[in-house]
Amino acid sequence: SGRVSDRFDSLLAGVQVTAWQAGLVAAHAVTDDEGFYRLYLRCDQYYDITYHLDGYFTENEQINTTKNDGEYLIAEATQNVSLDKLSLGQSMYYDDLFGPGASVELSEFGIERLEPLVRFLTDNPSMSAEMKLMCDITSDAVFNRLLTENRLQNLQEYLYRVLPPTVS
Repeated sequence: SGRVSDRFDSLLAGVQVTAWQAGLVAAHAVTDDEGFYRLYLRCDQYYDITYHLDGYFTENEQINTTKNDGEYLIAEATQNVSLDKLSLGQSMYYDDLFGPGASVELSEFGIERLEPLVRFLTDNPSMSAEMKLMCDITSDAVFNRLLTENRLQNLQEYLYRVLPPTVS
């Protein structure tokens, strides 16, 4: 059980919550007006859980239900999830994708920020995203341009590594 909200902590009704096991639906629920859902799952099983609402990035997670020696659940699993809004055709801004200063490597935080976009593009291979980077660390335009080009190259290499070849 749990609640689903957006990144501004507003509770979301109508979210499709599905537990998958071996590619088949094991349980399904829809969040109520207060964003609450409950799934009934068997013990000692692995599940892929998806949270989907049109206009939002789909979230995915894996869970393992466990039981104690008496065949009872050790504890009810509470999965509270926050979905990011997706505005097709609108610009989305990501700050701090790269390390501090003039780093050209994606930071762990940057990779985490890109994960919902990567999942969305993976789930929707007919969609495409246009990426633009800009940098104004110094007043030196040549330095800023070179830094931006290097960051863009690293971002492109990362996306080629994690996205299926069918995604543009």
